[in-house]
Amino acid sequence: MSLYDCMILLKPHVKKEDLMELVARVGKHVYSRNGALTDIKSFGNVQLGYGIKKLDGNWEILYS
Repeated sequence: MSLYDCMILLKPHVKKEDLMELVARVGKHVYSRNGALTDIKSFGNVQLGYGIKKLDGNWEILYS
């Protein structure tokens, strides 16, 4: 089975409950396609070196 990486960038004001709901939805989608999540890491709030769609600031980064 091939391994793939997925990185999710979120605005810092997203609530923890909403974050967990998003991770659960992504996990369900992966499992529905016969995939598996092997590891989930959170890097917390990170100041990016570049802006995204003219929105600057800190971002929550989830990596799986």
